[in-house]
Amino acid sequence: MIENEGWRVADRAADFLSVDREVCRRAFHREPEERVHEVVRWVLSERDLPGHDPERMIERWAREHGAGVYSRDRRRGGLEQVEGIVARALFGRDVAA
Repeated sequence: MIENEGWRVADRAADFLSVDREVCRRAFHREPEERVHEVVRWVLSERDLPGHDPERMIERWAREHGAGVYSRDRRRGGLEQVEGIVARALFGRDVAA
C-alpha cells in the first residue's frame, strides 16, 4: 500500500526494480512520470553489465540532472517533505521537529 499518492510513481519504480524506495523517492520527487519511465528503462538496459548497481545509477542520475530532491528549484513545493525524505534516508526513521 502506498502511503501518499505523491509517491506512487517512485514506489512503483522501486518495486519494479527491486531497489530501496527511499532512493527512488529522493530521485523522482516531483518528476514527471515519463521521465521516471525513461530512467527505469535505462537502468534495465544496463542490467547485464558488470558492476550493475541500480540504486547507485538512480542516485547518480538524479544528482547529475538536478532531479528529485536534488532539483535546482527545490523550493517550488513542500520543502518540509524533502527534509523528511532526507532525514528518513539518513536516519532510517522520521525525525521529530
